[in-house]
Formats: sequence, structure tokens, C-alpha cells
Amino acid sequence: MGIRTTLAIAQLKLSYNKARQASITNEILEIVGGAAALEEG
Repeated sequence: MGIRTTLAIAQLKLSYNKARQASITNEILEIVGGAAALEEG
């Protein structure tokens, strides 16, 4: 593989991991929010 291909793959992996982390964070926030709502209700 050439350097450009390697860099492109690295950039795609970074983008994928950022999107995955954002999704995980959102799920955690939903769980915490739901738990807080149950405690109040």
C-alpha cells in the first residue's frame, strides 16, 4: 500500500471511531436520563 492509501485508511478509522464513540455516549446519556426520570417519578 502507498502512503496515501495508508493515510486514507487511518482517516477513515478515526472518523469511524469518533462516530462510534458519539453513539455510545448518546446511549449512556439516554440510560442515565431514564434512570433519573425513574427516581423522580
